[in-house]
Parts: sequence; structure tokens; C-alpha cells
Amino acid sequence: MNYNNPVPERTRGVIRFTLSVLFILYTFFYLYRIQGDLLAEAQFVFSKGVTTYHQLIGAIIITAVLYLMQWIVNLITRVPNRWYALTFFPSFLTLTVLTDINTRILDDFSFGNWTWIYPVLMVVFAILMVILSSVAPENSDDADSTMATFLWPNYLTMAAMIAVSASIQGTNDVYHYELKAETLIMEGKYQEAAEVGAQSLATSPRLTELRAFALSKEGELGNLLFSYPLDSVGKELILIGDSMSHRRFTYQDICYDLGAKSGNSIHSCGSYLRAMMATDTLKRKDTQRINDYYLCTLLLNKNLSVFADSLMSMYIFSDSITSKYSDLPVAYREAAFLAQHHLVDYIDEETERQYKEYCKLRDSHKDAVERKNYLRRHFGDTYWWFYDYVK
Repeated sequence: MNYNNPVPERTRGVIRFTLSVLFILYTFFYLYRIQGDLLAEAQFVFSKGVTTYHQLIGAIIITAVLYLMQWIVNLITRVPNRWYALTFFPSFLTLTVLTDINTRILDDFSFGNWTWIYPVLMVVFAILMVILSSVAPENSDDADSTMATFLWPNYLTMAAMIAVSASIQGTNDVYHYELKAETLIMEGKYQEAAEVGAQSLATSPRLTELRAFALSKEGELGNLLFSYPLDSVGKELILIGDSMSHRRFTYQDICYDLGAKSGNSIHSCGSYLRAMMATDTLKRKDTQRINDYYLCTLLLNKNLSVFADSLMSMYIFSDSITSKYSDLPVAYREAAFLAQHHLVDYIDEETERQYKEYCKLRDSHKDAVERKNYLRRHFGDTYWWFYDYVK
């Protein structure tokens, strides 16, 4: 530092305060809102379920430790104020390593390439700090420079480190949706769990399993299942025999909630549900949930003939037409049109009008891709669109 012509204290204060605030806000938000569920999953797996991770407290503690790391680095390096943001590099690097978690690491813990990348980058950082610290004061901290000449290198450096840290993730968006839905279900927030990832077209069998459970708990499985994205290979609503060891909420938890855990002789969702329907020990409300799971599984597999027979035995109404249609879930009414030779009595006027409109729009577009996308925008939340376009 040139003490005969020092950098104004106000400039130094603005640099350190603003960068610290940016780092703390980003790190806390990133840990709490984006990576919190992933860290909770990792804590559960690595502790073998003995300890749990509190997302708020964990985010506060990790942010504090990383900021302390930056403070120590600054004390050691004494880097010129123009490049003060570089003192946050070890903290950003540590944050990146800490949150670069994927299913492979959860199944078999390993730091992977970070075992050599991390120390190499730290050595490069140390060399860079030596070089910058040896720069002549008049070329690095010139008091005649404007505040902007000190701020823009720091802000650009900070922005670059944030961008790189946020872009290096070991998991995709769908896996984050799965973890978030899992957390919300464990907290009893079923409606919120069902909405996780609802605006994305990407999904997975696991996310469908969790969403179906959340909808079932809300009594909305038959009404809303087909209004959410569904995977072309997700033909089961309970992934019986799922061998992933890091699930905090497993298929057995779902089965237990429905009435009984799945035995070793059960190998599919359909066989489990048929076994449950064969018992007479379920409470009435659980019987309805089992029935809806079974009917929706038939619809996912487009088995309309069995669906029609099962629906007539499970939904027996009075002679009141109003009661009949008001009690029948939306997906079942829509599916009735595709098997109406069996279900004439289950077809109401409003659903019939909507189906005619669907057919009219479908026939008005000759190009297959255009037709599919247009119908998705207008009828993507119906069983009809699923039946025609999800293979």
C-alpha cells in the first residue's frame, strides 16, 4: 500500500462491504434454497440415517465457515484492493466441492476428480496471490483512480466465480425436484409436494411416484394425476423393489401408509395393489386410495378394458345423475370416452362437449408435430392427450 497517497478509506470500505454482502447472500441462498435438499440427502446417507440436516441452520453454519475462510485468506495474502474479490476464491471452490453431489457419490462416497483438481487450483491461487502482492503499489492501488476502477474488476471477478460455482452441479433439475418433493412429503406438505416441477416437461418415474403419493394423500389422485408431466417409461405409481439405498422416503413407506408393506414375493405395483384389494382389513378411506392407485395404474398402462370393468365394480352410484358424475374423478370420466362401449352410463354432457372439441382440434392439424404441440397447450392436462401422445 502506498501510504503517502493511499486508496481512500471509503473506496476500500465499499469494496469489502459490498463483496461480503454479495458472497453471504449468494452462499446462503444457494445452500438453503437450491442445494438444501441435496445436502439433507447426503447427510442422511453418510450418517446411515443417524443424524439429520436442518437446512436453515446448515446454510447459516456453512456460510459462516466459508466467510471465515475468506477472512483468513485476506489476512494471509494482503492482495491489492483492486483484486480483493480473489480472496473469496477458496471459499467458492470449497462451496463447489461441497455441493457437487450426485447419486454415484451417494451410493459410493468419493471426491472423484476433486482429489487432484482442488489442490491444483489452490496452488495456482497461491501463486497468483504472490504475483499480485508483489505488484508495485502505484500500479495496483492508485489513489488517483476513480472508485469505478476499483469496483468493476472486483464485481466481474465475483460474478465469474458465482457463475462457475452455480454451473458445476452433479445433478439435473429432475433430481432436485425429486429431493424437494421427498422433503415436503416428509413434512406433511402434500399439496406443495405435488406442485414441485409441475411447470417443467421433464419428469421421472421417481417424481411420478412421489407426486402420486402426495395427490393420494390429498384425495386428488384420480382428478389431477394426468394434469402433471408423466414419463413415457413411468408405468407404475409405486416403484416396488426400488434398490436405491439413499431414499429418505421409500416405496415401503408408501406401502405402509396404504395399509401394509410389500413382501418379498411382490415384484410390481400391480401385484401389490391386487394383493391389497384382496384383503378385507383396510379402513374405508384406505380402500378408496388403493382403488384409485389401481385404476390410475391401469390408465397409465392404457389398459382400458380392465379399467372399465374395475371402474364399474368400484364406483357404484345411486340413480342420481348429479351424484354419479360429481363423485367420479376427472381422469375416469375422460377415460370413459375411450371405452364408452363399456361405460355409457359414466359419460356426462360437459365431458362429452370437451372431448368433441379435443377431436375437432386434433383433426384440424395435419402436421403431426404441430398437432401434438397445439393439443398440449389446450388439452395437455387431460387423459386424452396422455393416451394419444405419451408412448
